[in-house]
Amino acid sequence: MSKRILFDNGDGGLAIVIPAPNYVAVLIEANPGYTEQQCMEQIATKDLSPGTEYEVVDEADIPTDRTFRDAWEHDTSAAPEKIKCNITKAIVIAHAMRRVKRDEAFLPHDMVIAAAIPGNTVAEDAANAARDIIRADDAANQITIDATTTEAELKTAVDAIAH
Repeated sequence: MSKRILFDNGDGGLAIVIPAPNYVAVLIEANPGYTEQQCMEQIATKDLSPGTEYEVVDEADIPTDRTFRDAWEHDTSAAPEKIKCNITKAIVIAHAMRRVKRDEAFLPHDMVIAAAIPGNTVAEDAANAARDIIRADDAANQITIDATTTEAELKTAVDAIAH
């Protein structure tokens, strides 16, 4: 099966229905002559709230990179792409990813500071110096993320932070 159902989830995001292959097979068997499109329409009628606008698309229309999945929106225009990435939402996601990486980098130094013996400033000073470097790198990453204007640029920025 290669069809999917796209609809707005009501929270400004995109929902994708991927029907169970066995269910589609049962529908086709129970309704000789049914096409996959007709099965998908019946599934949408069954699974979506009445009045929900949806579109049946090919699986190939769904991006394979899910990095900014929570920023996807259904593009109902005549554009060939059925899913677009809301760059503002994607930047928020990228900053959350950046903060996770920053916190991971801070952790060993935070542990040194938490376990430091009072008066042993050598260990604390070294940990704080390392934290200052992490903060500076993080500030540069923040500027890079904020300067992006496309999903591809943002993906490159996030990938650079991850490695």
